[in-house]
Amino acid sequence: MKRNTLFTVICGLVLFVGCTSSQSSMYSSKNSEKEWNITASKTPITNWISIAVNDSVVAGDKPAAFSNTIEARGMYQGHDVHFFSVYNNGILGIFGAGWETTVLVDKELAARFKL
Repeated sequence: MKRNTLFTVICGLVLFVGCTSSQSSMYSSKNSEKEWNITASKTPITNWISIAVNDSVVAGDKPAAFSNTIEARGMYQGHDVHFFSVYNNGILGIFGAGWETTVLVDKELAARFKL
Protein backbone atom coordinates (compact mmCIF):
# COMPACT_ATOMS: atom_id res chain seq x y z
CA MET A 1 0.00 0.00 0.00
CA LYS A 2 2.82 2.43 0.78
CA ARG A 3 4.33 1.79 -2.64
CA ASN A 4 1.08 2.84 -4.40
CA THR A 5 0.82 5.99 -2.29
CA LEU A 6 4.41 7.00 -3.11
CA PHE A 7 3.78 6.36 -6.80
CA THR A 8 0.62 8.51 -6.70
CA VAL A 9 2.45 11.37 -4.97
CA ILE A 10 5.32 11.27 -7.49
CA CYS A 11 2.89 11.24 -10.44
CA GLY A 12 0.97 14.14 -8.93
CA LEU A 13 4.15 16.20 -8.52
CA VAL A 14 5.23 15.49 -12.09
CA LEU A 15 1.83 16.61 -13.38
CA PHE A 16 1.83 19.70 -11.15
CA VAL A 17 5.29 20.82 -12.28
CA GLY A 18 4.59 19.88 -15.87
CA CYS A 19 1.48 22.06 -15.99
CA THR A 20 3.43 25.27 -15.42
CA SER A 21 3.25 27.19 -18.65
CA SER A 22 5.74 29.73 -19.91
CA GLN A 23 6.45 31.64 -23.08
CA SER A 24 9.22 33.99 -24.10
CA SER A 25 9.80 36.77 -26.58
CA MET A 26 12.75 38.93 -27.61
CA TYR A 27 12.50 42.72 -27.20
CA SER A 28 14.72 45.62 -28.22
CA SER A 29 14.22 48.82 -26.26
CA LYS A 30 14.73 52.25 -27.78
CA ASN A 31 16.79 53.18 -24.72
CA SER A 32 18.99 50.08 -24.67
CA GLU A 33 21.39 48.56 -27.17
CA LYS A 34 20.95 45.02 -25.86
CA GLU A 35 18.10 42.71 -26.78
CA TRP A 36 16.03 41.44 -23.84
CA ASN A 37 14.52 37.98 -23.41
CA ILE A 38 11.13 38.50 -21.75
CA THR A 39 9.53 35.38 -20.26
CA ALA A 40 6.01 35.05 -18.87
CA SER A 41 5.21 32.08 -16.62
CA LYS A 42 1.97 30.90 -15.00
CA THR A 43 1.64 28.36 -12.23
CA PRO A 44 -1.35 26.00 -12.13
CA ILE A 45 -4.05 26.28 -9.47
CA THR A 46 -2.96 29.69 -8.05
CA ASN A 47 -2.59 31.34 -11.50
CA TRP A 48 0.49 33.24 -10.29
CA ILE A 49 1.90 35.02 -13.34
CA SER A 50 5.46 36.26 -13.28
CA ILE A 51 7.47 38.25 -15.81
CA ALA A 52 11.20 37.75 -16.09
CA VAL A 53 13.69 39.76 -18.11
CA ASN A 54 16.92 37.92 -18.97
CA ASP A 55 16.13 35.30 -16.27
CA SER A 56 15.54 37.94 -13.55
CA VAL A 57 11.98 37.95 -12.22
CA VAL A 58 10.86 41.60 -12.16
CA ALA A 59 7.10 41.39 -11.53
CA GLY A 60 4.51 38.85 -10.47
CA ASP A 61 1.07 38.56 -8.97
CA LYS A 62 -2.07 36.43 -8.90
CA PRO A 63 -5.72 37.41 -9.32
CA ALA A 64 -7.73 38.50 -6.32
CA ALA A 65 -10.64 36.29 -5.28
CA PHE A 66 -13.38 36.24 -7.92
CA SER A 67 -11.31 38.42 -10.25
CA ASN A 68 -10.21 37.79 -13.82
CA THR A 69 -7.50 40.46 -14.02
CA ILE A 70 -3.93 40.79 -12.78
CA GLU A 71 -1.68 43.84 -12.84
CA ALA A 72 1.85 44.30 -11.52
CA ARG A 73 4.98 46.30 -12.17
CA GLY A 74 8.65 46.21 -11.39
CA MET A 75 11.99 47.64 -12.45
CA TYR A 76 14.76 46.15 -14.58
CA GLN A 77 18.03 48.08 -14.97
CA GLY A 78 16.22 51.39 -14.45
CA HIS A 79 13.37 50.56 -16.85
CA ASP A 80 9.72 50.34 -15.75
CA VAL A 81 8.27 46.89 -16.54
CA HIS A 82 4.49 46.72 -16.28
CA PHE A 83 2.18 43.83 -17.13
CA PHE A 84 -1.52 43.23 -17.06
CA SER A 85 -3.42 40.02 -17.69
CA VAL A 86 -7.06 39.35 -18.44
CA TYR A 87 -8.64 35.90 -18.36
CA ASN A 88 -10.41 35.01 -21.61
CA ASN A 89 -13.02 32.23 -21.29
CA GLY A 90 -12.60 31.22 -24.92
CA ILE A 91 -15.23 29.14 -26.69
CA LEU A 92 -17.40 27.13 -24.30
CA GLY A 93 -14.84 27.80 -21.58
CA ILE A 94 -12.43 25.31 -23.16
CA PHE A 95 -11.06 26.26 -26.57
CA GLY A 96 -8.85 29.34 -26.44
CA ALA A 97 -9.32 29.89 -22.72
CA GLY A 98 -6.36 31.40 -20.91
CA TRP A 99 -4.66 34.49 -19.57
CA GLU A 100 -3.92 37.14 -22.19
CA THR A 101 -0.88 38.99 -20.87
CA THR A 102 0.53 42.26 -22.17
CA VAL A 103 3.99 43.48 -21.12
CA LEU A 104 5.03 47.12 -21.37
CA VAL A 105 8.55 48.48 -20.90
CA ASP A 106 8.72 52.23 -20.27
CA LYS A 107 5.08 52.46 -21.51
CA GLU A 108 6.04 50.82 -24.81
CA LEU A 109 4.54 47.49 -25.93
CA ALA A 110 7.20 44.83 -25.43
CA ALA A 111 5.37 41.48 -25.69
CA ARG A 112 2.03 39.68 -25.62
CA PHE A 113 1.48 36.19 -24.32
CA LYS A 114 -1.39 33.69 -24.03
CA LEU A 115 -0.84 31.56 -20.93
